[in-house]
Amino acid sequence: MPLRRIKKILEYLFANKRNLAILIGLIILSIIVEVFEFWNNPISFAIAVIFEAVTSAIVIGYGVQVTHDIIHDGVELPFIKIKKAIKLGVEFVIVNQVYYLAQLFILSVLAGMFELPDFELEEVFLHIGHIIGYFYEHDPVQTTIFILLCIVVTYIFTFFMEIGIGKLADGERLIDAFNLIEIKRYIDSIGWLNYAKDYTLIIITMGILIYLRFGFEIVSLGFFKSVFNTIFTFLLFMLQFIAIGWVYKEGKFKEKNDTENDSEIKTIE
Repeated sequence: MPLRRIKKILEYLFANKRNLAILIGLIILSIIVEVFEFWNNPISFAIAVIFEAVTSAIVIGYGVQVTHDIIHDGVELPFIKIKKAIKLGVEFVIVNQVYYLAQLFILSVLAGMFELPDFELEEVFLHIGHIIGYFYEHDPVQTTIFILLCIVVTYIFTFFMEIGIGKLADGERLIDAFNLIEIKRYIDSIGWLNYAKDYTLIIITMGILIYLRFGFEIVSLGFFKSVFNTIFTFLLFMLQFIAIGWVYKEGKFKEKNDTENDSEIKTIE
């Protein structure tokens, strides 16, 4: 299943090679610009920081445009709309950070209650040895309960954040990305367990890409190491936005059907 997802993503990305080349060019340009941040010249540093912020906003905003394209049954990368991408990029950062900080607060509270280090699911593949060490350094039962609670919290906040991003991509207002009642209806329509299963597959897919990246970095040197790192980082980036499009489209379709069915029942009564 994860490999099939990677195949679907690659087919989508390569369906429009021109737009793919433009997007990769933007990503490479933003990486090159980072070099100028290390110059001693304050003017060069300021220009580099501003340019990197703008290109990052464009790339992230374009990811949201990709989510919109997936929601509306797109089969190839859409054309990059710079002004719209910058707006969506800024809005994405706001939504992402609000949900992430709320999640981080809850995880910190749990860590304090169990007297364990902070746990972030996103870091598991990068520090698997460190996570296993929890069981040897602390009570294994409490550690298991702590990790399971952290996973549940992470899943819940991720679900709300992804549907919020989906709403942005679907043309709704920034405030709608925080309409928790409506977002919950979408998740209810999808099914919490179905969403959890789908998100788990996404995490496994990301894990495969992360370990592939590590493998290529080990056998590569210099320039080629940077190239492979950029390629896999790009795939991870696109996977997240395409996956949000998939799940939001499913939720939107089911929520619409549920609403129509409720209306028919009320009409019959």
